[in-house]
Amino acid sequence: MTIHHNISELEVKRLKLSQALLFEEEKSDTEFHLIEKLGQLKESKRNSVTILNDVKGRADTIHKVYESMLAEDRKMERDVKKEFDKNYPEHAEMLFRLYKRRVKENFAQPLNAVVPGQGPEADRRDAEL
Repeated sequence: MTIHHNISELEVKRLKLSQALLFEEEKSDTEFHLIEKLGQLKESKRNSVTILNDVKGRADTIHKVYESMLAEDRKMERDVKKEFDKNYPEHAEMLFRLYKRRVKENFAQPLNAVVPGQGPEADRRDAEL
């Protein structure tokens, strides 16, 4: 019985070693896939940071242009009000109210001219991202 017992013990040891090797192989494969996924996520993060910085830069530029246009519009309103008060004092208030109701220029058109990468083609590109 000792020979059979020894053979059984050796068989058990062999099975345990096989199981340990399979476990290590599976662990190695999992580690490889995780490292690969981490690399992909890092690349995605780099791309996202680049896009985010680009968008922030464009937003800052648009904000500056908008503020400039708003200041210009306010100055123009003051000048028009002065002109109405000077030339048409009896109708100045009514003329100024009509002036205020005017359709203001579409701010998007001047912004597209000033800020590259704006407009429908940029919207499509941003939607793809």
